[in-house]
Amino acid sequence: MSTAIDSLRGILNGFRDLNSKGIYAMNATETDLLRQILIEVQALSLGGLVDGSVTTPKLADGSVTTAKIADGSVTTVKVADGSVTAPKLNGAQSGSAPVFGVRAWVNFNGTGTVAVGASGNVSSVTDNGTGDYTINFATALPNANYAVVGTLSGDSINNGFVQKVRIDTSPQTTSSCRISCLNQTPALFDSTQVSVIFVG
Repeated sequence: MSTAIDSLRGILNGFRDLNSKGIYAMNATETDLLRQILIEVQALSLGGLVDGSVTTPKLADGSVTTAKIADGSVTTVKVADGSVTAPKLNGAQSGSAPVFGVRAWVNFNGTGTVAVGASGNVSSVTDNGTGDYTINFATALPNANYAVVGTLSGDSINNGFVQKVRIDTSPQTTSSCRISCLNQTPALFDSTQVSVIFVG
């Protein structure tokens, strides 16, 4: 095997030498073919590909399949816009109905100094007064007509009764949304846990 590989490498290097001296000019297709053969010869001689030896220019369009990509190696930056469809999402969603993602979300404690527990695309939560908060987005939403869904924990007096998150009378904007926490009275109160998501 090693003799055959050495002979093939010698032939290929001979063509490359002729090309470098201008004796024989290879076209783009021949150059690419030579490069690919040299890579495969190197792989055979080493018993496999050396880590990091395959670069983007060496991959033919469409040659990378799902099976060839290690779990977790694909990030958002590597996915082309619009290429993610419902069947490609984790969970093997079925049906042809479109899938829409959450644009922003937040979970925070609204008592005392507002404390954000966890969030996505939310830069901060402003305390405007008792039960009155403004949620500020890190990246603006595409338009102001998004849907808002919220839940909250009950206050100490009215716990167990109907309570709700209300979108404030101020128009919601692409950069923020003002909400209020109401008990069944209705009256504003500071909730120990407010969860809000924004879709649109």
